[in-house]
Amino acid sequence: MADDAVEEALRTGAQPGLLEDLFGPAGYAELSQLARQASTRSVRGGERVLILHGIMGSKLGFPGTWPFQDVVWIDPADIFGGRLALLRLGPSGDPGRVRSLGVLLAAYLALKLRLRIAGHDAEFWHYDWRLGLDRLGAELARAIDAAPGRTTHLVAHSMGGLVARAALRHRPRNLQEARIVTLGTPHFGSYSPVQAFRGVHSVVNKVALIDTRHDPAELAGIFGTFPGLLEMMPSPRLRRLDLFDPASWPARGTRPDAAMLAAARKAQTDLPEPDERFLLIVGNGHETVVDARLDTERDEFVYDLAPEGDGTVPLDLAVVPGRPAWVTAAGHGGMPNSASVARAVDTLLATGRTDELPAFDAARGVRRGVAARSVSDSALAARIPSPAQRGRALAAREQRSLLAEFAAPPEPTAESTAGARRDTGEGTARLLSDFVVLRRQRQRLDIDLVCGSITDVRADAYVIGAFRNVAPGGAAAAVDQELGGALSQLIERRMVSGEAGEVTCFPTGRHRFGAQSVILAGLGSVTEYVDDVLELVGENIMRTALLTRLDDFAIVPIGAATGGTAAGALEHLLRGFVRALATVPGGRLRGLTICELDADRFAELRETFHRLLRSDLFGEVEVTLNERELPAPAAIRATRPAPMRQAVYLLTRQEVAADGRASVVASVLTAGGKAAIVQGRMPVDDTALDQQARALARRGLPLARDADRFGTTLARNVLAPEIREVLVRELAGPSQPPLVVVHDAPTSRIPWETLRLGEISPALAGGLTHRYDGGVLSVAKWNEERARTPGLSMLLVVNPTEDLEGAEAEGARIQAMLSRRPEIRLTVLHRKEARRNTLIERFQSGEHDVVHYAGHAFFDPDNRGRSGIICAGEEVLAGADLAALRQLPSLVFFNACEAARVRRPGQQQEATDQPIRSTVSFAESFLAGGVANYLGTYWPVGDAGAAAFADAFYTGLLRGDPLGRALIDGRAKVRERNLGDWANYVLYGNPEFRLAPG
Repeated sequence: MADDAVEEALRTGAQPGLLEDLFGPAGYAELSQLARQASTRSVRGGERVLILHGIMGSKLGFPGTWPFQDVVWIDPADIFGGRLALLRLGPSGDPGRVRSLGVLLAAYLALKLRLRIAGHDAEFWHYDWRLGLDRLGAELARAIDAAPGRTTHLVAHSMGGLVARAALRHRPRNLQEARIVTLGTPHFGSYSPVQAFRGVHSVVNKVALIDTRHDPAELAGIFGTFPGLLEMMPSPRLRRLDLFDPASWPARGTRPDAAMLAAARKAQTDLPEPDERFLLIVGNGHETVVDARLDTERDEFVYDLAPEGDGTVPLDLAVVPGRPAWVTAAGHGGMPNSASVARAVDTLLATGRTDELPAFDAARGVRRGVAARSVSDSALAARIPSPAQRGRALAAREQRSLLAEFAAPPEPTAESTAGARRDTGEGTARLLSDFVVLRRQRQRLDIDLVCGSITDVRADAYVIGAFRNVAPGGAAAAVDQELGGALSQLIERRMVSGEAGEVTCFPTGRHRFGAQSVILAGLGSVTEYVDDVLELVGENIMRTALLTRLDDFAIVPIGAATGGTAAGALEHLLRGFVRALATVPGGRLRGLTICELDADRFAELRETFHRLLRSDLFGEVEVTLNERELPAPAAIRATRPAPMRQAVYLLTRQEVAADGRASVVASVLTAGGKAAIVQGRMPVDDTALDQQARALARRGLPLARDADRFGTTLARNVLAPEIREVLVRELAGPSQPPLVVVHDAPTSRIPWETLRLGEISPALAGGLTHRYDGGVLSVAKWNEERARTPGLSMLLVVNPTEDLEGAEAEGARIQAMLSRRPEIRLTVLHRKEARRNTLIERFQSGEHDVVHYAGHAFFDPDNRGRSGIICAGEEVLAGADLAALRQLPSLVFFNACEAARVRRPGQQQEATDQPIRSTVSFAESFLAGGVANYLGTYWPVGDAGAAAFADAFYTGLLRGDPLGRALIDGRAKVRERNLGDWANYVLYGNPEFRLAPG
């Protein structure tokens, strides 16, 4: 819709669903109110004000018939279809038929309406931000003088301030007595254009997430044709690295054209200096790239970050010597939507000064300290979505936030508050009681900040967080222990996915517990966790509490164990809470309790909370703060089960760059209450990995020393040094925690069981198990009564296709070994007896704990869900066939035969030498069908190794050992025989699962 059509709809209430998607529920409600209020105010006699948006802040596309337009930037559907290529400028800079179609209203409409309510005749002047400043300045000068004799003020955000400066060269008459207010303008540049040209900027990454035709490097090539970006690079006057010199750019990766760099240098040099008409609003307190340098190899940039800027523009590149400036805590993209900034703009336009924002201390200046941290191009590139992640549809909220760094959507109840002045007075040393922050009352909220365990607090509900594919840890583990392991069991059955923003409520029933329910909030994947996720989680937690009419709830700063800070987690949670309070009609909550057991983190939370209370974060909510310390936690009651060992998680995925080079991106989530995330990237030879997997499939690892050598080489080839280092540190020592490998499909072909780190073989020490992070898995379905029944019931399926001698031998060996053990009840389906319908009946009967299959497998590379086992008569029993069954065996044990089969569309079955890929495909297929645990092998097992493993493994299961312990015992027995087959067994599932009572 055209901009004026949107404003009309806001005033009249038309198109509510469409506009709510565009602005969000809270933003729509606020903008509707502002639009109606503005329509009642006359601006006749008010001085003319042109509002200039910032970089990427206008819609680009092809003009259409009112009220609709063919928008390319930024329309997710057009991006998905690859139409961003239409924005590429030619060598002459000709924009072609593409035009600026209007501003991004979600970012700028609130500012316009607030200024009109204040009596200013405010309107937008939108432009094509791809073009150079000189051309845009001439166009702006003509627009300024289009209303003869009317003084025209300018309010310019970001790049708009530079366009305003460019217009000075043309001396527009209507600007002579005017004021020019700039918001977050990079008067001396910003590093965002540099990162955009390198293809590592967060906006480029987000666009790449939905663009199916262009990867980040190709997008960087498109953005690299825009003079408007180049001309905003940091000025060599204030930085040592001259980015307008081609020699200052890395030898590898994308870089601007030398001729364009020279033209951009001239454009920046020729830009008129801000004169006495300029009044500056600048941002501070946000982590910002403040400098850049080449790495020692001159292959990439390394960026220094510090909280000295608005998140996009460093403070010292935003202020201008001799010009007054005022400081806002709003982020760069959020300045136009900030109510306090709008009030400041109003008074600046009217009087040339303002008390709405603190003045910048020009005498003190900007004292740049040591960078808080540094990050390289390659580290930023690690966050780029993999091809498998790209092309997904965006939710409405994600669409609104696509350009949040440059043009943020409305957040009517909260403003960015990072960097607000810290309270260093002595009064903060005492715990506060009934500290009230009074505002115009709309909602009252009592907040208790407690130094103590969440399980020692009484509340209607406890709120804990959970990552996908990660067992409960920290506060979640403490709550789980109080519930007798109930949460672990629900997660074990995959009844809770942990998807980002998913909220699941559980009643606590008759447990002796301080809350009537537990709310489990999903945090998504560890590797994809960002601050925005936590705000979404906080919003959904509060929405759940309001809609279910809870009186209060207790929570810990969830997400603080991801390498961030408890204070940062708290701030993002509170943003989400406040947003939900404003959007749920009639929602009321008496209060909430925020718990932190660690004293240092508690002090950090207090300081952060005091700062936030002085900010606008809580809007019109009246907050009453109480602080208290709890006694040390009481001794754990003997009736509670012992807590499970905390695992170390290795999360891996493969990424392929635009030039075809592959890397293994790995993250380690350490164990313990103060878990942290360490990330690394290792370039790999994709072809060599495939060849290695095929060779391993054919030959295996005959001897134990062969497995050791292979595992040592594998670790060096696929894991970055920092990942190997942290794994050694975490896995060494007497505790020997288990290692859980969470992988995508490409890295599933890596035989992780062979991994050797120095003298540590994780699969033999604390144990190593797998979780697949590549698809939706069905709820795990096993017969709980079977797990409480002594002994084991096994279904042995042997050679249904009647053409495998190895399967016959394995079946005979297993049958002979297990028939001697009376505690095992063995059922055998041999050859033609193993028909598909018979197997389905046996699977769902609830009679069997284990299915041990020796026969052909069917591997469908185009539809893994249809992979499975081949039954008599060449029928396939796939994981998808199990999804509708009510109960299934607890464990499926599949030994890779010497000839797995693969069928492609329109082809006959044929042999494949990819049993590693096949094993992973079968695991995924059966897990997706609802099987709880899958045990397979990478390569055909020798008789001696198979017999030793099976005897030790089943002995452990009968003893009541969990799967992980029995698996370690089986591997150890094989290694004692000096066989490399110990590393051949791979378990997908829960290592703590018990098939029989102890």
